[in-house]
Amino acid sequence: TEEVTFADTKETIVKGGRDLFPLLPKAFEGIEKIGVIGWGSQAPAQAQNLRDSFTEVGMDIKVTIGLRSGSSSFEEAKGCGFSEEDGTLGEMFDVIKESDLVMLLISDAAQAALYKEVFAAMKPGATLGLSHGFLLGYLDSIGEGFPEDMDVIAVCPKGMGPSVRRLYEQGKEVNGAGINASFGVHQN
Repeated sequence: TEEVTFADTKETIVKGGRDLFPLLPKAFEGIEKIGVIGWGSQAPAQAQNLRDSFTEVGMDIKVTIGLRSGSSSFEEAKGCGFSEEDGTLGEMFDVIKESDLVMLLISDAAQAALYKEVFAAMKPGATLGLSHGFLLGYLDSIGEGFPEDMDVIAVCPKGMGPSVRRLYEQGKEVNGAGINASFGVHQN
């Protein structure tokens, strides 16, 4: 890690690549299933990158895509190797109920409309993961917050999903290839 200061704000930079993959078991300790909810810009990249990283280090964490019933994105997800038959593709609320970590990657409008249902569906002890701060800002603006017993984290890539995936793939040849991301813990 490296400490840097930008505009009087100290930030920690974590550098690395596939050489850090051996740390994944510790980072995901206690996680058996990750639900990636949605199939917009970020979800295909993040779901495939997680799945492929776990496979590379021999971890058996299941990455499952959760979509609205009847979503046209089911076919796209199947094209990326996710399927209902192997339990890696399903209806979004079913996936949320079964996941230890829920990466909520649906649109801002859908987050605003569905957050109460998402929170209610999450199993006790599950962690909510976000890729930008919309939901936090929205909840603040209406005087609400995340349930107190819910862990909330953010992993926010600084690029569109296709570039996140492309640079991950490039990292197979160039250790350290990837895209900048901000991360944080909002509630633990």
